[in-house]
Amino acid sequence: MKNRIYKLADVTLDDMRRLALELQPKGWFSALNTEAELRELVRRCEDDKALLLQVASSHDGATCSISSERLSSYLGYVVTSREYPMFLRKEIAGLMQKVTVGAERRSDDMQPWSEASFKNCFGALNGLCILPATLDRLSFEPFANARLHARLANGIPDGRTANLTVEDAAKLLAESLEWLYNKADAVIELVAFWRETLVGTASEYKGEANVSTRVNAAIRERYAELKSRVDFPYEVASFTTATGESISLLVKNLLTAAFVLIAITQARRKNEVVGEGSRPWGIYAACLEKIDPDIDAYALDIYIEKTWNAWMKMPASALTVHAVDVLTRLRAAALPGEEVGTSDQDRRAQKLFSFPGSAALLGDASAMFGFSFDEHSGELYSLAGVADSERKTHMFRRFFALVYFYRWEHPKLQALSEFLAHFDLETTRVYITDPAMRDKADRIEALHRHRADCFPEQEMSEAQRHYADAQLDAMLTSDGAGGPMTRRVHRWIQRIWRHVEFPDRDPATLKSEIRKQFKSRGYAPTPMSHGVCWAEESGARVGLRGRCSKEGTIRRELAGVDICGACVFHSTSSSFLLNVEQDAKRLDEQAALATDPREAQVLRATASCSRELVELELSLIQRQRCPLTKPPGKKVPE
Repeated sequence: MKNRIYKLADVTLDDMRRLALELQPKGWFSALNTEAELRELVRRCEDDKALLLQVASSHDGATCSISSERLSSYLGYVVTSREYPMFLRKEIAGLMQKVTVGAERRSDDMQPWSEASFKNCFGALNGLCILPATLDRLSFEPFANARLHARLANGIPDGRTANLTVEDAAKLLAESLEWLYNKADAVIELVAFWRETLVGTASEYKGEANVSTRVNAAIRERYAELKSRVDFPYEVASFTTATGESISLLVKNLLTAAFVLIAITQARRKNEVVGEGSRPWGIYAACLEKIDPDIDAYALDIYIEKTWNAWMKMPASALTVHAVDVLTRLRAAALPGEEVGTSDQDRRAQKLFSFPGSAALLGDASAMFGFSFDEHSGELYSLAGVADSERKTHMFRRFFALVYFYRWEHPKLQALSEFLAHFDLETTRVYITDPAMRDKADRIEALHRHRADCFPEQEMSEAQRHYADAQLDAMLTSDGAGGPMTRRVHRWIQRIWRHVEFPDRDPATLKSEIRKQFKSRGYAPTPMSHGVCWAEESGARVGLRGRCSKEGTIRRELAGVDICGACVFHSTSSSFLLNVEQDAKRLDEQAALATDPREAQVLRATASCSRELVELELSLIQRQRCPLTKPPGKKVPE
């Protein structure tokens, strides 16, 4: 506007560079009417206590914090705590009659920007070049390396979480697996016994002073019996610490173990898993959903912080599935009559990272104590032999990214970025540019070279083979399997049956023949949200024929329903198609909220295209016949 340029398509690279220099002193806040809007918010908070308590909260009587999520919602664009103007902190703290730690140290009106804030700004500006072609957009990417431009902007360097060492990770994983698989059943049994004993004793000896003594005696006896079968680290246990370690300590260790395994394998942040305090998220009852009737695969519904996605579904690892099962059974042992909520809000309120007190065991579900990693994880770290100074939850997320990116030969940065739910690739790129990450990567590589048996490769190869077999079984036996690759396999079988005689059409022999076909062509399965891609990047023929290929290389980051639906390397099922229908529904919702009519038109057209593909695929699935479900002896048509 300042330079009288009213269309993004007319902006030049020099214009963007001048904009970056103008924003450098205070960041993108200086380009918006942010200060006036925030001062109006402060004025409203003076008159509206409810609004004040929505925007801010107080802790421990000495500090107050401002919710970046609610502040962003108020402004209509994303703002993080790094970009808060200092006057806002002071004014809100004054209204809350608290003193914000460090607020008086600066006299300037705006807090200097960090490198991360500049990077986010440049990344958002880069996004203006990937808008739909029907919209006004930039014709170039102005800040191709947003992190480099952020460093050149002289922002405050970001203090990054230290990496978890391989040795400490191994200790924590070993201890966590021990609690999940070898001790969990005994802990759940002890909690159930505690509840039964407490309810029975309280009813029989109501009003008497020796109820606690009787309950403790019964629990000590049961614990001694369990300890003879399970290697618990404590000699005596009861529900109070006066007569031995409390049952709650056993539960806290189990919750910590579950947290470690979920946080590492799902690469999630602390409160996405736990939802500490009043935060309305965390792993909850019925958070897992089976996504395919033919294979043992699940999706995890989980909240994603620092994004507008909010709740989203992602693939769940086997460890996560087992951990959630243990947490679910633990809650059921404490609250056996509890029913799973009928709405998403009710279900998500039934947090699994919680442990019972006496009131909860007597039927008061609201008396479940929330799990706090900082307060309740110390004992497991001590048992694992990991220093208390290493008790930082973001280490797990970084460890996942480090192992993913530096352990495998051809990692995909796009895939890692999507799994971490980052805004853009630049946010993820730190894992290959941060010196501390590279140091740890070199150590992992060195340790790997000392493993002569190459166990990780064998394990992953075996896992991929099992997944491929499960998908092949679905193609041959499931009435809900479809996609071009499925139909191609069915045609192979018809040719095989015409030229090869199998005794009673033995399924095992037939599958063996199909596997040979897959192996000879270099097909390997890669799961995607809308199906399975069988294209192998290293296969020259595959690279040339893949619908998303460019210059002979498969580019799955460019793939989508419209491309994969007609690709010969794609297989799907009625379960995968549900994901496409949900995506189409979300596009319709975005179109309804869009202010630009052209943008709404593009969104509705994309949703319509997705639904047409779903209908077409379902009709093809209904018409096709699964070879191994035909009656024996029935001839295959020529």
